[in-house]
Amino acid sequence: MSGIMVELGDWLGGDPNTRDVCIVAERLRTMLPERLPNLSLTTDKGVRIVEIVEENFIKGELIRGLTETELLERAKRTGKIAMENLPMGLVEALAIALFVWHGCILMAKSTRPYDSARVIYTPEMRYGEYESIKSCWERQESAGNPWVKYGVSIAKQLEEKRKKLDPTKIIVDEWVPPGSPYWENSSKYLE
Repeated sequence: MSGIMVELGDWLGGDPNTRDVCIVAERLRTMLPERLPNLSLTTDKGVRIVEIVEENFIKGELIRGLTETELLERAKRTGKIAMENLPMGLVEALAIALFVWHGCILMAKSTRPYDSARVIYTPEMRYGEYESIKSCWERQESAGNPWVKYGVSIAKQLEEKRKKLDPTKIIVDEWVPPGSPYWENSSKYLE
């Protein structure tokens, strides 16, 4: 796993972690001999995987500021904990967890009233981000990776869970196109 350290360059606008986590996940995927495995995963387990990544890998910090040693320690810890929900090897579990987090958080952020810079989301911004997310999951899916799309499909459940913890939280999702994975049963993307 020592090969996961990548050059995490300058990121103009948006949340650097959403980009950097995907770069790390891509690097992990290149270390594997085969495609990432598909398996049935409930929405609750998927949301838990997103929380595992946030609690153990992100920890409220920009990962690009971490030393290689710290990034590797967080990656190993996150992978080991993710393996409790993903019955597979450490590298596979970590890669899947990071791809799920990437899809879920990208989609979830687009349903919030403000972006990460506290700028009010306009409809144009939301649709632009959605097209970017869609392009990402389609690219990943064409490479045999359903996990980003699965992450998109659990974003609503993640945000609803967070709203239960903070009733003042607002979810703005009436703009999400019909037929989006956001509205559908998440497990169907893993078959």
